[in-house]
Amino acid sequence: MCVLIDECVMSKVFNSEDVEHGPFRKLRAWIIDGAGSIVYGGSTYKRQLGTGRYLELFAKLRTAQRAFVIDGNKVDERERLLKKLIPEKDFDDAHIVAIIGLSKCCLLATTDKRQRPYFRRKDLYPSGVKIPKVYTEKGGSQHCSDARAVGACPRRLKAKRPGRKPKARQKISS
Repeated sequence: MCVLIDECVMSKVFNSEDVEHGPFRKLRAWIIDGAGSIVYGGSTYKRQLGTGRYLELFAKLRTAQRAFVIDGNKVDERERLLKKLIPEKDFDDAHIVAIIGLSKCCLLATTDKRQRPYFRRKDLYPSGVKIPKVYTEKGGSQHCSDARAVGACPRRLKAKRPGRKPKARQKISS
């Protein structure tokens, strides 16, 4: 399963010294050690990642097939379309809705309550895309499940014949 991590929780998920890391510990473990993967893409998201430690972490995750980039041009184009559709000042995370719409990602990690009404609007997603579940500081660890792989998410390789194990994913070096 893939998760899209909003910039506002990046430190909470990946920085174990962050005072608000506790509720996001399971999400981090699921991405680093489990079957979870991250989807991301587009100019706005890349700008939010910056040039620091998270950009380096995402490069490692990409190498280990635990992070997948959605075509940046398509994300930017969809983001512009969404901003034209909803010109409201509060709708400043159009890139998140665009990434979800293109990747069919079904889990969003965020604490941004102001954006939730937009994330829940079915009319903002292409046909066939489900409204994502939201992983917050108050809950969401039950969504860290292998059964939720869709869209751009890498499906867990299943044994083709009984007795064969699926291929293991590459380990993340710290």
